[in-house]
Amino acid sequence: MSGAHHFPAHRTIYDFRPRHLEEFTELFTWIVRLAREVGLIKLGTIAVDGNKLKAKIGRHAKR
Repeated sequence: MSGAHHFPAHRTIYDFRPRHLEEFTELFTWIVRLAREVGLIKLGTIAVDGNKLKAKIGRHAKR
């Protein structure tokens, strides 16, 4: 029985993923290549710094 309120057990997904890792890798690579070819994405380098800035709004301020 399947439906909106039925979900696979955590263990089912946990066991499935490593068994099919090669297929997932191939599928992901294919999707990224296709998205790049049709102009949906642009591959490059992204840099993220870890600077912390003091917030100008209080934690309990109304927004």
